[in-house]
Amino acid sequence: MRVNTRVVDRRAQILEATVEVIASRGVHETSFARIIEHAGLSSTRLISYHFESRDVLLQEALAYVLDEAARFMGPRIAQATTANERLSAYIRSNLEFVKE
Repeated sequence: MRVNTRVVDRRAQILEATVEVIASRGVHETSFARIIEHAGLSSTRLISYHFESRDVLLQEALAYVLDEAARFMGPRIAQATTANERLSAYIRSNLEFVKE
């Protein structure tokens, strides 16, 4: 099965824009219109094509952030050998992830 990378890229673009809008404006002020404007897209229909509702978009944005956090933090935590080092690596990498 061949994956349409254009669709995957657009979906990722929308998720990234959603996270950025939430980070700057808060979840209550995050709308399809603000996401589209932030992403530089032409129509809110692009969001509706990829996500059936705002709630689904927000759930997938959370999953996206959790996946990104795991990718960022996981290797740093895995390098630690003691419980104290793992805890320290978790805290430090979490703060670094949030900062980025």
